Amino acid sequence: MPPGVDPVELPPRSLRHLILVDLPNPDEAVIRLAGTLACDIYGRELKGTSVHAFFDQDGAGQVLADLRRVQAEGSPLLTRRRYVSINQKMWSYTRLLVPIQPDPTGVARVLKALEPVTFQRVSAPAPGS
Repeated sequence: MPPGVDPVELPPRSLRHLILVDLPNPDEAVIRLAGTLACDIYGRELKGTSVHAFFDQDGAGQVLADLRRVQAEGSPLLTRRRYVSINQKMWSYTRLLVPIQPDPTGVARVLKALEPVTFQRVSAPAPGS
C-alpha cells in the first residue's frame, strides 16, 4: 500500500475492521489506530497498546514475526488466527497484514484487516482435551 493512500478513500464499512500498527523497533509493535471492532471487544481505546499487552510471550513472538515478515518482504500476509485475548475470550478470524512504507521518522507500519465473515468468538477447549 503506498504511503499516500488517504483513509477517506477506504470503504467506510471496512474501517471498523482495520488496525494500524507501528513497528518502532524489532521487539515491539504498538497500535497507532484501531477500528471500533477491536476497541469494542476490549472495552477501551487501544491507541498506544503494545502487542505484549494482548499475548503471552510466545503469542507476542509469533505476531511480531508475522509483522516483521511483512515489513521485510514488503508483501501482504493472509493468515487464520485463533487466540485468547486480553479479556480472556477466545477469538478466531482471518487477517490480512499489508505493509505500509515507513514514515519520514523511519517507523514502519503495517495495516491489519480483520475479515468480518470469519471473525467470531469460539469456545475454549475443555481442560485436558
